[in-house]
Amino acid sequence: KYYQNRRQLIRRRLFAAYEGTTYSDETRQALAHVIMNRLGVHEWSKYEGISDIIKNTGFDAYGGNLYLEAEEYLKNRDYTNETIERVIDAVLPVYRGEKEDITNNAVLFYSPNAQAKLYEQNPSKYKNPPGFVNDQVEEVHISGTENDDIRFYKYKD
Repeated sequence: KYYQNRRQLIRRRLFAAYEGTTYSDETRQALAHVIMNRLGVHEWSKYEGISDIIKNTGFDAYGGNLYLEAEEYLKNRDYTNETIERVIDAVLPVYRGEKEDITNNAVLFYSPNAQAKLYEQNPSKYKNPPGFVNDQVEEVHISGTENDDIRFYKYKD
């Protein structure tokens, strides 16, 4: 039951964050890898598992309307929601450990368009680019994500 709940939380989270967009399966997989890559490292080492990572480390849609829609669908999954099923098909192999990390250990990401809007609305709260984009990280370019509005970063070795 714990494993099933964890899997559902992960799938719901990704659906909640990225449903309604045109993000590629590669971007969805990369975001799933970011979640996995955060486990036990750097500022995320205080979290006990994937659920804590999702709830507490920048995955803003957790608990929102799309999250709740996905949760309801998964309670009585009938395989009719193509968007959710596509997300599940893209990310489940990542969480099962069946898909090699395509991010080269990326642990950070942001949407340039969303960040620009946040900065415009409240420049004292939000930076553009975000504060984590500094000399301690480097951008990771992931094949298949070039047309999506997400940038990925990893800590320098």
